[in-house]
Amino acid sequence: NNGRVVCHQNYREPFERRHNDGGYTDRLQFITMGKTKSFAVAVASLGSIAVAAVGLQEWRRKRTEDREVKLATARNAKLEAEAKLKAEGEERALFKAEQEAHVKAEEEEKSRVTAEEEAGLKAGEDQKARLQAEEEEKARLKAEA
Repeated sequence: NNGRVVCHQNYREPFERRHNDGGYTDRLQFITMGKTKSFAVAVASLGSIAVAAVGLQEWRRKRTEDREVKLATARNAKLEAEAKLKAEGEERALFKAEQEAHVKAEEEEKSRVTAEEEAGLKAGEDQKARLQAEEEEKARLKAEA
């Protein structure tokens, strides 16, 4: 650079005043260098933005996947719990039905036994009445004879 100090764009005028001898080419070199530098900065910032955007996209995708997994596990747990409750309900219903059937059978048995006892008592009373009638008949026959 022949000992020239490259300055910031704000110092363009002092730079041009200091190095008048070079004329147009120095000025052009300085301007293009400034533009290149700003272009390089812009490209670098765009690159970092792109990297950040890709990272953000990746993070969002991962977060969405995690959320979906959480939702799926929660849904599965809920379905399992519902199935468990349903099975328990069915078991309880079966148990209740068995108990009711058992109670009904016991009641029927009791009523049958009671009916048999009543029938037996009636038959016994009928037999007693018959025996008594026969005895009365014998006594009458004896009295007549």
